Amino acid sequence: MRELVVPKELGAGNGLVTREFQEVLDAAVKEKGARVIVPAGTYHIGSVRLFGHTELHLAPGARLEGSTNIADYTDWDIPTTLAYAQDPFIARIQGIPPHYTRALITVADAEDVAITGEKGSSISGSDCTDPAGEEGFRGAMGIRVCRCRNVFLSGYTFEKSANWSHQVDSCTNVRFDGVTVLGGHDGFNIHHCTNVSIEGCTLKCGDDCVAGFDARNVFVENCLLNTACNAFRLGAVNLFVSHCQIVGPGEYPHILEGTHHMHAAIKYYAVKGDVIREDAANWRFQDCVFENPGRLLNYDYGSEKGYQTERPLVDLHLVRCKATGVSQSSFFKGREDVPGTLELKDCEVSYSPDATDAGKPCIQLGKGARLIEEGVTYGCDTGEPFSGPRITEASEVEAEVLKKKESLAVAGSSLREWLAGELFGYLEPLKPFYSKGCARLDLAGGATLYEHDVLSFEAWARQLWGLAPLWAGGGRSRDGFFERVYLKGIEAGTDPASPEYWGGFRDHDQRFVEVAALAYALLVAPDVLWEPLAEDVKARLATWLLAVNRSEYPLGNWLWFRVLANLALRERGREWDNKKLADDLATLDGFYRGNGWYQDGPGGVFDYYNAMTFHFFGLLYARLFGDCDATRAGEYKTRAARFARDYVLLFSSRGEPVPFGRSLTYRFAFAGFWSEALAARVDLGPGFSSGALLGLVTRSIASFDRNLVTDNAGVQSIGYKYPCLHMAEGYNGPGSPYWSLMAFACLALPEDDPVWRAIPEPLPKLPPIAQTPLGLVARDGEGEVFLYRTGPLPKHPFAQSAAKYGKFAYSTRFGFSASRSERTPEEATPDGTLSFLVGGRVLVPEGAADSEMLQLPPEWVGSFWNLVEGARELSEELGQRAAAGELWETRLSWSPIPGIEVRTEVVPLLRGHLRIHHVRTDDACEALDCGFAVPGNYHTLGETDIDAACEVRALATPGEKVIIHAEANTNISHAESVIPAVRYQVRRGEMTLVTLVTC
Repeated sequence: MRELVVPKELGAGNGLVTREFQEVLDAAVKEKGARVIVPAGTYHIGSVRLFGHTELHLAPGARLEGSTNIADYTDWDIPTTLAYAQDPFIARIQGIPPHYTRALITVADAEDVAITGEKGSSISGSDCTDPAGEEGFRGAMGIRVCRCRNVFLSGYTFEKSANWSHQVDSCTNVRFDGVTVLGGHDGFNIHHCTNVSIEGCTLKCGDDCVAGFDARNVFVENCLLNTACNAFRLGAVNLFVSHCQIVGPGEYPHILEGTHHMHAAIKYYAVKGDVIREDAANWRFQDCVFENPGRLLNYDYGSEKGYQTERPLVDLHLVRCKATGVSQSSFFKGREDVPGTLELKDCEVSYSPDATDAGKPCIQLGKGARLIEEGVTYGCDTGEPFSGPRITEASEVEAEVLKKKESLAVAGSSLREWLAGELFGYLEPLKPFYSKGCARLDLAGGATLYEHDVLSFEAWARQLWGLAPLWAGGGRSRDGFFERVYLKGIEAGTDPASPEYWGGFRDHDQRFVEVAALAYALLVAPDVLWEPLAEDVKARLATWLLAVNRSEYPLGNWLWFRVLANLALRERGREWDNKKLADDLATLDGFYRGNGWYQDGPGGVFDYYNAMTFHFFGLLYARLFGDCDATRAGEYKTRAARFARDYVLLFSSRGEPVPFGRSLTYRFAFAGFWSEALAARVDLGPGFSSGALLGLVTRSIASFDRNLVTDNAGVQSIGYKYPCLHMAEGYNGPGSPYWSLMAFACLALPEDDPVWRAIPEPLPKLPPIAQTPLGLVARDGEGEVFLYRTGPLPKHPFAQSAAKYGKFAYSTRFGFSASRSERTPEEATPDGTLSFLVGGRVLVPEGAADSEMLQLPPEWVGSFWNLVEGARELSEELGQRAAAGELWETRLSWSPIPGIEVRTEVVPLLRGHLRIHHVRTDDACEALDCGFAVPGNYHTLGETDIDAACEVRALATPGEKVIIHAEANTNISHAESVIPAVRYQVRRGEMTLVTLVTC
């Protein structure tokens, strides 16, 4: 990323420098992205605008000071998405002016924007009031961010805001890290936003600390909130607050009232006159301290004055929290049809009412509200801490749930309903494509290596990975369609006289895979898929299943499919092959290589089949047969717990695991392991609570946009993030992607199960770099994951194996590309690798002859500087990482063709990695060292855009920066992409190439 420096003389503090400051920000636009550095000094400015792919960075001692003249502020004619601010009635009664969203700094309709500051940097709103503003005095906003994606705000102090310090609306992926707010109005206002992280911030506000409505996935951790109003005045789905201090009275007075006492620690907000898409749900405050909060809670649905008139709050959970100095009676009063659930678990509450609330209980519960208490200690001057209904035992809540399922409002009801809704979102579009006899699902698509006749059976069976757990948990389709279809389908599919007969078996038959889904359903949901069958149909089905024992299976994860078939036969009281079952289980155990990892058969590799088959079915076995085979079940649980510690490292904070390897068209099947761990109630160890597992499952499913991964009929496509047959394996048929429905295994837990009262939690604290059998796994500051591969290619010739297993690095941010040919770089798409141009071919690594992971000692840093002359900015990071024991490399030896031998060292960094290639060639040639594939069209992306996302430059031997215009539909995550690279002239003999990839 280019660096631009604001002229230091502008910071002399002599008059407004708005125009000159804006010129530097505009220069960043011309560069199509840059890092704008503000040196120490005081810069007096009015409104300025920041654009996409730009970081505004305040150096120590840098201060942006807003004008004291309201005429120097503008909203840039950018319309707000706050509908209530545009409502004539609300605007009139609240005094909201047309220019309500003018701000000191505005960012709108942009991606990848950052405002960062170092210690001692600050921004001031100068308390610039406006007599024509809201309430007769509110001036401009501080920082306004509107309709943006990927926003990072960090390190600076904002003080004296004339209105909200930060107004963020209709944004996705927003992170506040270490920001301090002093005085003024609201700290962080988030409206219509998704994925907001607030960590390590200090908010000392004269108004609300964190406010807003219609937000989703808000995480607040390790923050200090001090206010003369409300700490949280919020409406959100999935609010997780942990390890925070909420402290009153406010250090700064309430702007309007002039008082210091905190109104409430937690106040609900659902404003009339704006879009609020869904009921607020899944609020969890954990390990928090509340000091002198006034009211602990203020949820009083229907309160016009409190702006609580729209959607209700479904549930609120306080876990391991301590509240002292509560001085006013709290409210938890929901809407009549959604009374809400309040849970207090392992909490301490001290309540001494002031004169206005003398004699009132600590918390007033509304009609029908459900209170769950466990391990709560009260110190209340009023005696009974609650008014209204009180349910003290979980068993009583469960009894109430069973009695009134239709009005269930516990936290999990909305979450479980969301999961079921997502499942049916993928199932419902399939209805028109079931065959007349219901034994086949006829979907359009390409051919496979197996018989075409099997495709429709595969598509039919794979829906059972989602339907079976739904049925097991008591769920059904709304109209009974799928229950009828699958009962009728079994009748036709097992009848040799039917035109829809599924056929017999041959060695290595694809039908074996689909038998597993049917056996799974017979094991977990026999009341739906077995008991209603006529006796002759049961006999036919059992005979058909038993026949799998007469054919040969591949040695690998497929043996689990025969295990499931024999277990289903045994559990349904039919003939089964005990020897085959015992032998298969023993063979599968023989593939275990320790530390939680299995090798997929002789010569197999470590990849996602560990999660999707070996551990998924191992946990299913433990769940169903732990009582009769406790030793094996216990071993499967132990292995799963060890595997989880490595597996979680692969998941980004967004929920997507790093894409690499085969079978990526199965998409969120990756989350099946976490989902089955929930269903099996397996303790995976510290960091893997029910909430953490629910978070992994739900985020993984949500990380795939259903509109992009399905066709115009709503049917899942072959591809990863979009339809892309190019990346498919030969065994990917039109119905294959529905293996993804494994992610819904946790629906086997009924809706009244205690698990559903947990709240989806963010990822546990994970190391910045770690070793796994797949290679080194690194995590950047935004929670994206980079996998630096070690290990061989699979011996089995899977399509595009070199692309799927052989690149130096893989990333959740960029995906990877698969080659169309070796003819040109545009078709070869050699992202993430060093390739050689020899004889009209583009040659990439075809796997490493040997590879290893090495921890580098501090003295390595000195030897590295002997290789390079530039990039001294890396010196500090390399030294720090070495001192912390976090400096590692992968080392690979490989040869793309006889006559060229390479030893490559890849060193992960905080923002990218180093590559050091020791090359020996018999003849001179050219080489391309390529970074990640950057999403976008080369007609619209400039060099600065690409460098802002991924910059590649030579550090030792001179090299030419080039951009490869990759063929469309070659990258698995982005249909259009370009690949930044350095072109080297490689001389005969030996030489060393050093490349820095920054992203």
